[in-house]
Amino acid sequence: MSLETSLWTSVSGLFAAQRQLEVASHNIANVNTPGYSRQRVELEPSRPQPGVTGSGGGVVGTGVTIKDIIRLRNGLTDSAYWTESGNSGATQVRSDVLQRAEGILGPVGSGVPEGLSKFWTAWDNLSLNGNDTAARQGVLDAGNELASQIRGASAQLQRLTSDTTHNVSETVDNVNRLAAQAANLNQAIKESMVSGHTPNDLMDQRDQVIDQLTNLTGGIVQAGDFGTQNVYVSNRPLVFGSDTETMQASTSGAVTWTIDGKSVTGGGRLGGLQELVNTTLPSIGSDLDNFADGLRDVINTAHLAGVDQDGNPGQAFFTGTGAHDLAVNASLTTRNVAAATTNNASDASNALNIAGLRTAAAVGSGTLGQSIQALAGRLGGMSASAQASASASQDMLDSISTQRAQDSSVSTDEELANIVQFQHAYEASAKVLQVVDSCLDTLVNLVRS
Repeated sequence: MSLETSLWTSVSGLFAAQRQLEVASHNIANVNTPGYSRQRVELEPSRPQPGVTGSGGGVVGTGVTIKDIIRLRNGLTDSAYWTESGNSGATQVRSDVLQRAEGILGPVGSGVPEGLSKFWTAWDNLSLNGNDTAARQGVLDAGNELASQIRGASAQLQRLTSDTTHNVSETVDNVNRLAAQAANLNQAIKESMVSGHTPNDLMDQRDQVIDQLTNLTGGIVQAGDFGTQNVYVSNRPLVFGSDTETMQASTSGAVTWTIDGKSVTGGGRLGGLQELVNTTLPSIGSDLDNFADGLRDVINTAHLAGVDQDGNPGQAFFTGTGAHDLAVNASLTTRNVAAATTNNASDASNALNIAGLRTAAAVGSGTLGQSIQALAGRLGGMSASAQASASASQDMLDSISTQRAQDSSVSTDEELANIVQFQHAYEASAKVLQVVDSCLDTLVNLVRS
């Protein structure tokens, strides 16, 4: 090996150790940076050259070459994380909304059944004395209280539906924003890769954006060319290289692709919200309306068949077209309550008939009490099931996140140990360079003498 070769070999060692120190320093600086993946310098021997003629055969090494700077990332773990992130997004939003529904619809589980019980009791009391003005007023008061509780539950459900619908619009805006960011980062990554560089930090930023996108949409991630990542939602490319498609949300919560108006049936948080707005909450509202309509119809039928205190036929007791506007007929007075079936002033047989409706089929084959308890039970069951699913999905996501951290996170202890190793390598190469310099100096002085 010539002294010149030895010189450049030691220089290559200096450059390699210096780059390793730089990367280790970069890792430590980003130990608390969200989404950062630790990096490592990959080295390989430089291309060897034949030995000097006359000094024997063989091939002489020429030092070390920096092959690349890679980020330590497990693609399989990333894929598992992105898949489970979408599941977690859907189950979590469903759990959140149904817990809120269970809370704000508390009257369905407590107030309405209690109000219904008071309503039957008021008719029981009236059946004992049809001429009792206080008992007649008690029937009207109990009816107003029950109707108010049902309207309150309906109004709360409508507010929850409106809030959830607004959340759909906000989520769509976030999806469009994140998709644009991912596309821009894809473009920057591609340009860097084409230039022969590996933009590890840009890839980390892009993958962090994709973490959020998959949580919001349940999108499928596929690798593209030159280090890019593509995201597919509803079998269409939301992000494809540096290109994106955008979504739009209507005031009713429907989500479509902007370019052609076709429906988006995504997963993740957006899919969970769509299911709530389009299916779950309307179904709860429908059950509440069925209860209100059943109450209105069964009571009105019996009340119309009775006679009031003045001997006139009974009027409709309840008005309204569902839970949202159910109310006691505003024209009713204590004298208009149809407690009798005859013109006998003391007759209260119709009040007794109405009180007996507590055991009559009113909503399908069920009584009014069974109907409201079934709705409360269904709501509680859905909420409990959603919470269990969200907890299980989050546990799975946490497990994958732990594995991901083991693959990619920075260990300061490891990096400090590496720095010591790289420092020794640098000092050793510098020592070789110093020896070669001394040899060259000796050689030059010999030639001069």
